[in-house]
Amino acid sequence: MAHSPRMSQVLANGVELCVEERGDPDGPALLFIMGLACQMTVWPESLLDDFADKGYRVVRFDNRDVGLSQKIKASVRSDIRWGFIRHKLGRRNYSSYTLFDMARDAHQLLEQLNIEKAHVVGASMGGMIAQILAAEHASSVRSLTTVMSSTNHPKLPMPKLELLYKLSRSGPKGKSKDVVVERWVNFWQAIGSNQYPSPINEIRQQVSDDYDRCFSPGGTIRQIQAILATGNLTHIARRIHVPTLVVHGSDDPLLRPRCGLAIHNAVQSSRFHMVEGMAHDLPDPLMPQISGMIHKHICQYD
Repeated sequence: MAHSPRMSQVLANGVELCVEERGDPDGPALLFIMGLACQMTVWPESLLDDFADKGYRVVRFDNRDVGLSQKIKASVRSDIRWGFIRHKLGRRNYSSYTLFDMARDAHQLLEQLNIEKAHVVGASMGGMIAQILAAEHASSVRSLTTVMSSTNHPKLPMPKLELLYKLSRSGPKGKSKDVVVERWVNFWQAIGSNQYPSPINEIRQQVSDDYDRCFSPGGTIRQIQAILATGNLTHIARRIHVPTLVVHGSDDPLLRPRCGLAIHNAVQSSRFHMVEGMAHDLPDPLMPQISGMIHKHICQYD
């Protein structure tokens, strides 16, 4: 059943965040945290509505520097290419903020929404933020689910070489809508699930709508810098004691399956589920399976 979302702007950790809620306001809270450069609109409506139908208070939000949330003025400028090399060498990077700041955003968002405890689901970078939230603010987390995420350990495998080649040829440069939309369509096709391909017209419509909602390339750069400056999260993952489910796609070309296994190996008593045929996206045909495994994980802790 489709639900009417409730939108608001919430000041959390000194940052204005755009927040959407649906479902039962008095139900168990379920917080969804999205990944790098992605607006909260990337979460599939079918997934959110399914949990709203089950009686949950479903909350998603735009991370800082993306969508309709506040954009952060850069206080540190650095070359991302050199930053990636430094990260792989285990060297320290610097940025205007880190994923620890973004985890505090999420924690204070829960406080501002009067949510004492929430089930937390994080995808990709959002899964890294969720790990920090579960470790640093465990009292506010009922359960943790990471989807296609990582500990960000520098020795984990790089993206597949064919993906890097595709991305290097993803289209013309520029910031006009047509150019940006084409570039993002190529990106989503490159990281998408070949066994569950999303129709190109649906990808194009999603990208076009998100461009119209907000185009913030500077925010993307600052979020990448935040990931690099945060560094290895293995020591953080080892401190997580809330019930944890790690979901990863067998065909993920961006954050390879070993990245998900690294979370599983670090988090004591976590459960790991490999989704066959899933890459680095959330294809609609897999949503009933993903929703089912998350619900099975969290319902016992309501």
